[in-house]
Amino acid sequence: MNEFQKNPEIVVFAGPNGSGKSTFTQLLKPPIDYINADEIKKYLREQEQCDKIQIAQL
Repeated sequence: MNEFQKNPEIVVFAGPNGSGKSTFTQLLKPPIDYINADEIKKYLREQEQCDKIQIAQL
């Protein structure tokens, strides 16, 4: 078991649209799982798997 598995952490970058959250996390390039709601919305729009109301609720 590695150190991260022994002591898991979650880091959240939150703020209003346009505040630089994505830019900041791209600069860090964390070697961890990264979830970006904007990327999920873009993917769903491209796949047409959700209607606009469902996407807006993410």
